Amino acid sequence: MNFQGLSQGGAGEITYFDKGQPVDVLGLKRRELKDFRRRIQFMFQDPFGSLNPRMTVYDIISEPLVIHEIGTAQTRADTVRELMRLVGQPDTPDRRNKS
Repeated sequence: MNFQGLSQGGAGEITYFDKGQPVDVLGLKRRELKDFRRRIQFMFQDPFGSLNPRMTVYDIISEPLVIHEIGTAQTRADTVRELMRLVGQPDTPDRRNKS
């Protein structure tokens, strides 16, 4: 089974690095898998169809943190700024997706 449980896998492995430690995703048990799923999300391949141009880049990135009630408003803001820095984007909170 794949890590989202959508289909049976054929072969291979999925390794997720959680705070620098490798995790065998396909070996996770039910409760561990549920906890793991809170930390991931699908990344859609069509940005023009999946990104809302009315939302700021900050809002798009922070949305899963808000939905899953992860951290405070301040820690979410810090996390989003750090993620944007890591991928070389300015951390301007009001920047919009240009689709």
